[in-house]
Amino acid sequence: MMIQTTALSLSETGKIEHFFVIHSDISHLGNVSTDWISFRSLNGKKSYLKIKAHHGRFDPKLANLENFSSTSGLTKRELEIVKLMSQGLSAKAISEKLHISFNTTRTHRQNILSKTNASNTAELIAKCLSEGVL
Repeated sequence: MMIQTTALSLSETGKIEHFFVIHSDISHLGNVSTDWISFRSLNGKKSYLKIKAHHGRFDPKLANLENFSSTSGLTKRELEIVKLMSQGLSAKAISEKLHISFNTTRTHRQNILSKTNASNTAELIAKCLSEGVL
């Protein structure tokens, strides 16, 4: 079973109020064995991604936290821009709100997508939600 979730609305404090969930049967793809497990947080706490499961239990001390987050390398300004992007603001609107040029906003956006290995804004927002950035 594959579960996909998308936030539909946020509270004034930025917490998810409503979300849309799709459950899809993917049993036709067969079983894939992996030795990795991920714990994703939606409440602003740390997410732990791709942790080796050979210990048989989760211990944050044993987790490889160096690469726990694809968003951990973002600057304060980039995080600010991500939050505005998640609110649906265009590059022009972000530029006006932050008093920076349109080209600077576009450069930040490209740097953000590159640093997070996201191919588009939707994938970026999904990563940020799953890693507790938003």
